[in-house]
Amino acid sequence: MLKAGLPWTDGLAWDHKGKCDIAQIIVSRSINCIDFIQFVYVEDEGKKLVVSEKIGNDVPIIFSLNTITLDYPHEVITGSGVKGKCEELSTGDSEGFQKLLRSITFVTNKRSYGPFEVEQTAGSEEFEFEYHVGFKQFGGFFGTYMLYGLETIGIYMKPMEKLLNSTSIKTE
Repeated sequence: MLKAGLPWTDGLAWDHKGKCDIAQIIVSRSINCIDFIQFVYVEDEGKKLVVSEKIGNDVPIIFSLNTITLDYPHEVITGSGVKGKCEELSTGDSEGFQKLLRSITFVTNKRSYGPFEVEQTAGSEEFEFEYHVGFKQFGGFFGTYMLYGLETIGIYMKPMEKLLNSTSIKTE
């Protein structure tokens, strides 16, 4: 699988490679960043729902909690896949600065969910990202998180297995 993500990885890594069948996505926001995300995956050919671990800050102070319920199996991550914004924030302690996710949008073959975001901190530097995948090419998510919240999110993309419009090649 191909992997697309942000270049910095100061935080703890998480990886959901191959987890493509998503029923729900939970997004938690605080005042400064996306605190955590959590997924509900479909397994055993639609017979079982499995809740992932919370990815990010697990502190129970929640500014906003959003639940995205997909129309599984008819709705899948596709198109722009995932897009968002990160910014560098002062932690106010000896750690100095952290890059944290402040906005996230999930895109499916049916609609766009989000942006789930917090306001940009005055004077902070912002970075935008957007990962495009084709229909049925989504291969899972990965990323990093820090003490204060989600740092990065990336996407796995399945490469094409065959040509869509194959024609025979004639040699002379």
